[in-house]
Amino acid sequence: MVYAIGCLLFFTVAACRPPADDAAIRFEQLNIEPITEQYASGRVYADISLHHVLTLPVDSDVKLFDLGPVVADTKGHIYVVDYGVDKVFRFSSNGEYVTSYGTGVGEAPGELLSISDFGVSGNSIVYIVDSYGRKVSFYEMDGTFIRSRPVSHQPWRYARTDGGREYTLFANHFDAELESRIEDDVVAFDRFATQPDEIGLWTGGWLNTYQEHLIYALVRFPIVLRYAPDGSMVYARTTPDYADFEEPDVEHRMLGGTQARRVTGEILTGSPIAVENEHLFVHTNIPGGAVDVYDVGTGNYKYSMRLPVNTYTYVKNDRIYQSQDSTVSVWAIERPSG
Repeated sequence: MVYAIGCLLFFTVAACRPPADDAAIRFEQLNIEPITEQYASGRVYADISLHHVLTLPVDSDVKLFDLGPVVADTKGHIYVVDYGVDKVFRFSSNGEYVTSYGTGVGEAPGELLSISDFGVSGNSIVYIVDSYGRKVSFYEMDGTFIRSRPVSHQPWRYARTDGGREYTLFANHFDAELESRIEDDVVAFDRFATQPDEIGLWTGGWLNTYQEHLIYALVRFPIVLRYAPDGSMVYARTTPDYADFEEPDVEHRMLGGTQARRVTGEILTGSPIAVENEHLFVHTNIPGGAVDVYDVGTGNYKYSMRLPVNTYTYVKNDRIYQSQDSTVSVWAIERPSG
């Protein structure tokens, strides 16, 4: 099955123009500057097609229930979180079940109270962020539990470089949203949410690494950030969503006698971001869904790819991985020859 995709890549040049000045772009809830606008008139879709490769699990005796995000490593192994059983499952590149990570719900070694993030470091270690348990747990590729690192504040996202540097995004740390750590050397980034008591409402996002740097795509704001290990900002770039962006707000209401808060506005970045071959891949939650591709070194927007369905999406190995309900679909990216 071939899923045909949009217009030609050379329109990218026509869609972007150099900025007239370097004025900062400001948001009411965030203090990030300078932010460079991409000046894109809209998404520019590359001339590619998607070919369906497989749907997993291929084993009839393997049951998946409530799938969340999916990722893949450079060897083509596929990892997906099943919130129905609070585990991360690993499959081969052919869709065959290999193992799972997490020994059950609880606080004992290897057990988890919640899964807010997960990933693979160096094709050798699987990590899982337990937000409620305030820890990051590490597993061998075969599923064997290695250790957990306690986290003093509630972790939300996590990324690890090949050199062992760890980046953590917190859900409720009023002094800093982000932290860079290598062993006991810890750097707290400057806080950029303007309302400290509502940090988690504005700074949610997805993390990945580039060399020893952090790449950070916010969920509710059309911004992609790159940080050096010392917390200094390398770039802050708007995404193509910026042209039509309406800043979210907070609604306060009473639920069962308790005051609750809810953020209005759309989820812009719907899945884990991927970095490969000097490219940054960001799933954007527009109607129908798309993957925006950036030059990870500069943050410059390059082009976009349409998706078969708008669901959890990850790009790796010239493949698009999508999880939905109880299955994962894999699509090969095919570009015109010549």
